[in-house]
Amino acid sequence: MIMRAVPKVRLFLTAHPPRQSLPAHEHRNAYLSIVIEGDYLEQVGTRAVHCRPLQVRFHPPGEVHADHFGVSGGHVLNLELEKIWNAELDALGLTDPHGDLLLHDGVELALQAWRNRGQPLLVEEAVARLLHRARDAGHEMRGQAVHSGIRKAIAYLRDSEGRALSLFDVASAAGLHATHLSRIFRRRMGCTVGAYARRIRFERALRHMHAHPEWSISRVAVEAGFTDHPHLCRECQRFVGAAPSRLRRDMAFLRATAAAR
Repeated sequence: MIMRAVPKVRLFLTAHPPRQSLPAHEHRNAYLSIVIEGDYLEQVGTRAVHCRPLQVRFHPPGEVHADHFGVSGGHVLNLELEKIWNAELDALGLTDPHGDLLLHDGVELALQAWRNRGQPLLVEEAVARLLHRARDAGHEMRGQAVHSGIRKAIAYLRDSEGRALSLFDVASAAGLHATHLSRIFRRRMGCTVGAYARRIRFERALRHMHAHPEWSISRVAVEAGFTDHPHLCRECQRFVGAAPSRLRRDMAFLRATAAAR
């Protein structure tokens, strides 16, 4: 384990051998985790969550889970929060021990925290922003839970990656009129259907950057469905506030740190 203590936040990288199983255990403090390499199944109560590279997960205080790593093992970056954060978690509605959340747009903030681990203020600011995104992820999850049409729309968007879609296509898959879907999607998810589709496309670009470090940014853009390199750069700035080249350097640094262990 590579660990760096920052006041109020503990950052550490863990390495796990192939097919390692960790029995059910409790984490008293809340923490955020991001898979750098490999993958694993996390058993939280009756749910099994597949944790994949570049996914950021929020784990509330008191969570009990078991972990089962895949054939390639894994390297995981963790940001554990000291108890001083509990009042912030309570204000954001993030204290339910069964309220683990997946953040779709937290990659760069987690990498920022690691990159700035010698500067406590910058680390804590990155964590604060991640917690706000966890709150937003909770709103989205509840929005999907209360409306089956939204769940169907999102499933269709994810299953149709790389295809040109219209609002009518998505609405038909959801079993709703286009105007009704547009209205309830924005109300429940906090964004438009088009904005959600753009986020899915950006996630695809991140996966390509991670899986194919030898690809140029231009190729990543084309393979992910962007019109060109500048288009990907604009979306990268929009979603994570950094250029694709910066994300790639941070990924490479973490990989090299994990591999050197």
